Amino acid sequence: MKRARYPAAKRALECAARSAGRMPTANVRYDLARLRGILAYRTERIDRALPFYECAAQIARSSGDREGLAKMRNNSAIAWHRLGQSGRALAHLRESMRLREAMGREPTGANWMNLADIHDALGETDRAMAYYESSFRAYARAREIADMAHVRQTMATRALQRGDLAQARRWLDDVVSLAKRGDATLAPFRLRAYAALADLALREDDLAAARRWIDEGQAFVSASDGLRAPVDFSLQAARLEIRERDADAALRRLNDALAALPSDDADRARVFDALSHAQQAAGDLDGALRSARAAQELDRARDAMRRNAQTAAIRQGVAIDRAVAEARARERLGDRRLRAFAILAVVVAALTAAAILRARWRARLREVEQHARHQEEVARYRRLADELRVDRAVLEASLDSRDDAVCVIDGCGQIVAANRRAAALFDAEVADLVGVAFVERLPEDARPTFVAALERLDDGIVERVAYRRECDDTTWCVEPSDRRYGDGAIFLRLAPAVANSAQPPAVDPPEARHVRDSREGFHAALVELMLSAVDAWERSTGLNRLELAERSRIWRVSIDDGRLRARTMDRYLSLSKFPQNPHWRDVLRTAYYVLAQCPLDEHARAELQRRVEAVLGYTRRDAMV
Repeated sequence: MKRARYPAAKRALECAARSAGRMPTANVRYDLARLRGILAYRTERIDRALPFYECAAQIARSSGDREGLAKMRNNSAIAWHRLGQSGRALAHLRESMRLREAMGREPTGANWMNLADIHDALGETDRAMAYYESSFRAYARAREIADMAHVRQTMATRALQRGDLAQARRWLDDVVSLAKRGDATLAPFRLRAYAALADLALREDDLAAARRWIDEGQAFVSASDGLRAPVDFSLQAARLEIRERDADAALRRLNDALAALPSDDADRARVFDALSHAQQAAGDLDGALRSARAAQELDRARDAMRRNAQTAAIRQGVAIDRAVAEARARERLGDRRLRAFAILAVVVAALTAAAILRARWRARLREVEQHARHQEEVARYRRLADELRVDRAVLEASLDSRDDAVCVIDGCGQIVAANRRAAALFDAEVADLVGVAFVERLPEDARPTFVAALERLDDGIVERVAYRRECDDTTWCVEPSDRRYGDGAIFLRLAPAVANSAQPPAVDPPEARHVRDSREGFHAALVELMLSAVDAWERSTGLNRLELAERSRIWRVSIDDGRLRARTMDRYLSLSKFPQNPHWRDVLRTAYYVLAQCPLDEHARAELQRRVEAVLGYTRRDAMV
């Protein structure tokens, strides 16, 4: 990414995500989210960068990584600033600096740099320049030469915008000096400094000085293996060639620069605009017109993000002008009419305020009543969901009475109960097994087979998974039950490979029963309930169904080809994929979870309740509860 090779960076990130496996560590997930956000930011997809930054921030917060959280808040501040949200940008930046101060560290050069950019955008030039100096000193203490060059180049750009050419030239000379001291990573800064110095010379009509800077930069590019001139350098070189009446050279340079840029690069508009001027200088008016139109199209796409803000500013200006005009009109009225109008205004305002307060009080009473009803409903739904859960104490007592080794896992694959025989097989205590993913207790070569066996349980296919214990070199089998109970619990029986085929499968609890009558209607009702619950979740929270599966902890979420999937949950969203042995309690618990946790409107809540009652009607009629 530092060399702007963004397609290659995207492929590298995808490869890294696949290599991380299905259960990457927190550090790996943090780095993947952070780098994806940086890639989106560098490719001008600012709105897509923010979710990645927020994801990385949440991972850092959950793992106690305050340094990582401070970095992500700093990155979010940059993105919000680019979107024109200075208030949010300042809030995120201040949080980043507070986190660093809490760790006993001074603000970084990046913190000062971003703070300077925000204040510069707000028009506070003096304060912005002071922050730029603080950023430069912080980078100097850290001996970050590349960042020092970046700060000086930014300061030179601001000086050029103010028309302070002498100060800009001094700072650009600093950039060149710093770049010559550093390694190859500073080459782009050096070339951009040459471009800016050539721009200064062209502003002063000193073509010889401009040619000297361009030739020096071109010689540096030729002497560096694999170095490509940045867009700023190509633009200034082409501008000089046009002034020197060598339009053909300018056209070749600009076409080469355009071919090297990705199709979504933000600099393409500038290159097209310069190409239009070069074509016009060469006499190709049709080509100049096409290039100008291409530049306009690209600029129009970038201006779309700023259009809403500009419209709001215009409306605010009109409102202010109208208020001023009305105030001046009122000042021209006579004292008597003004006093009468004032008295009338006070009376109307008092009546209006009284009416508004009364309406608000009534609305508040309705809100209190609705809130009380909602809390009652939430408590009822949570109670109903709890009734569908497995009684842990009864379950553990039942398991300990068995002679064989048995474990129980939840829908997410974590062990919720185990007997002493099973704990002995894993050389652990029962308390140490609870809460641990069962698949982690299996050897590496047996884990994919076990996960595949769990996914085939929905079709009633029970497969034994064999694995070898390294401690005594014996072969054991894991046999899952083909039914789930309570909150999606799955019984697993562990037995030696020889004895496994002769012993019967684990006995299912007495609460498990088959759906016998009206199977098709019952299946359709479950699908409709699941679709309604997912739709209500997505509309009320703005999150997808994978978030519902993870947060409810009812459905298992796995990684397939680098993507998160909830295969079992997805099968309940279509009759064509509906499992033969449906886990209807999991569907009901999902609906109860949405009803209890989501801020649903009255219509959505009533619709979801109606579908819940429809499913409960089937279960009552067929004595399935």
